[in-house]
Order: sequence, then structure tokens, then C-alpha cells
Amino acid sequence: MKFTNHMRVFLVGLSVMLFCSQCTKKDTSNVVPVIEYKYFNPLDIQNAQIFINFEDGDGDLFFFSDSKDPNFFLEFEYKDSVGNFKPALWPIAISRENKPDTIIFQKKIIQYTVYHPKNLASDQYIKGTVMITLTGWRPSVLYKKFRYKIYAIDRKGNKSEIIYTPEINVNI
Repeated sequence: MKFTNHMRVFLVGLSVMLFCSQCTKKDTSNVVPVIEYKYFNPLDIQNAQIFINFEDGDGDLFFFSDSKDPNFFLEFEYKDSVGNFKPALWPIAISRENKPDTIIFQKKIIQYTVYHPKNLASDQYIKGTVMITLTGWRPSVLYKKFRYKIYAIDRKGNKSEIIYTPEINVNI
């Protein structure tokens, strides 16, 4: 009989704990977006998709449709022959009248804007996954081992921590 009463108290206590944990509100006090790499999907030599998990306590990570401001930023880093990651340099041609073009190389930050879904309130906790389609996702097909440096900035200017994808290997 004692065993049954103890078991009943235990089950009621467990049920109350489970119920309360399901009713707990999400922490909306963290206004800085949190991002996490999910995976990378190369479609062909020009196009790829990268999936990033996000969480934002005040729901202002996404920009409205009339905004031209980017909110996700990616930098391509290749793995050199010694095994170190280095920022890739992208070629830019500068035309000169009656002379050959000048080619300069610079680090490029891929900027992407994720727009605010219409059915989502603008001041609520949000969590999910963003898929970003990258066109020209690497400066050369010679880069087979690389990673991305990623961060996000919300409408109030709060910047997420910088994250790095694990090493990505492709054969295309």
C-alpha cells in the first residue's frame, strides 16, 4: 500500500512538472539574435543553399519588404595547402578607356536580406530555420575545402555572435 501511495505522489509530481514545462513562456529578454549553422547544399558550380537556425527574443531579426538593408552576412574562407582557413579574394575588373582592364582582388561579404513574414507579429519571440540561396558561392571552382563565417544583424542593430560552419568539402 505504501508503495502505491509513493508511486501516485511521484506520478502526480511528474505530471505537474511536465505540464509546467510545456506552459513556460519563451525567454523574450534576449534581444540579440542567436544563429547556428545547420547545413550546406551545393546545387551546381554557381548555386548553393545554406541553412541557418535562428532565435530572436524580440522578433526583429527580419526586415520589412520595403527595406534594402541586409540582415545575414557570409564570408567565404578557403582552406590553404597548409590547412589554414583564409578569406578568399574575389576578382573585380575596372574598365579603363583604351587600356586593358585593371583586375583587383578584394574580400567580399555576401549580404542577404530575409524579409519579415506577413503573418508574423513584429514583436514576438521567433525561432526557425532560414534557407539562403547563394549565387556565385565561391570565387573559383578550384576551392574544394572551405567554410563560411556568418553573422546576422536585426532591425535595431543588434549583431549575433560570429559563427563558422565546419569545413565543407565539395567535388563540383
